[in-house]
Parts: sequence; structure tokens; C-alpha cells
Amino acid sequence: CRSRRSSRVSSSPVSLKQQLMDLPNLFNRIANNQQEPQKFIAIEIGLDAVKVALWQSDGQHTEVISIGSVQSCTAADEEELLTAIDTSLADALGSLPDEPDQVIFGLPDAWVEDNNTIVDSKKALLKAVCKKFSFRPIGFVITTVAISHYLRDTEGGASSYILVQLSPGQLV
Repeated sequence: CRSRRSSRVSSSPVSLKQQLMDLPNLFNRIANNQQEPQKFIAIEIGLDAVKVALWQSDGQHTEVISIGSVQSCTAADEEELLTAIDTSLADALGSLPDEPDQVIFGLPDAWVEDNNTIVDSKKALLKAVCKKFSFRPIGFVITTVAISHYLRDTEGGASSYILVQLSPGQLV
């Protein structure tokens, strides 16, 4: 585990449209027009699993450096969530000499209210994550919205998609 220090997860009431429009700009803000790429951590939290990835951005290009293992957990259980993130983070970091402290969260739809703020009960979990790992939160995306945005950009325009998420607890 990394050293502990407190941090706040802030969420501003930003519209979903504005969040989508600002997503590419988030990476530009991360890099602050620096010559050397800046590294940051992305944590995707699902309802029954988490995954950590390391990214870097130079303000113009953003790329995934490494991806940690997918760890099963109950996202509502704080201790289980912290343990799963710790394991995936260790896999993603490998032997990286310097550990980034900035984090972006990928969250399930159920964790975000209609006014694009994080549900109060989930804010406490995210604060616990930031505190345990000494992360500085820089934002969040709704995972399905981020996937839709990515598909729109790579497909070259508006298309119709059906996103299906299956998990062992949901299979009948």
C-alpha cells in the first residue's frame, strides 16, 4: 500500500453534454502543455469488478501504458473495493519508478445522479480510495458514456449502439 493522506473527491454539477464535450480537453488540462508526458491512473469501477490502467498524455496524444488485472469485488463493500484496487494497481504499476498520484474514475451509471453528480453514498467510497492511496482526483466519467464517446470518435460520427454488460450475478 502507498502512504496515506486525505484528499477530497469533488464533483461539480456539470451537464452530461458538457462532460462529453470536455472529455478530450481533460487530457489537455492534465498535461498542462508540458513537453514531458504526464502519467495518471484510471480506475474503472464496475458493480462486481475493478480494473486499473496507467495512462500518459502530452496534451496532444494520450495512450495507455499498462493495464492491471481485473479484480472481482463487491463495489459497495469498502474493504473489498480497496483490496481489489490495490491488487490491480500493483499489477498495472509493475516496476514503474514513479507512481502517479492523479486519478480519473470510470463509474457505473448507477453511481451518478441525473444532474451529473456522484451519489452521496458513493462519494464516501471514492474518498476512502483517494485517502488510502494518496490519490488526487481529477475527474470521473460514466463508463458507458465514455465508451459511446470513443465509438463516436473512432466510427466518425453518430451511430446506433446497444451496450450490454453481463456479469456472473446477472446471468440467468
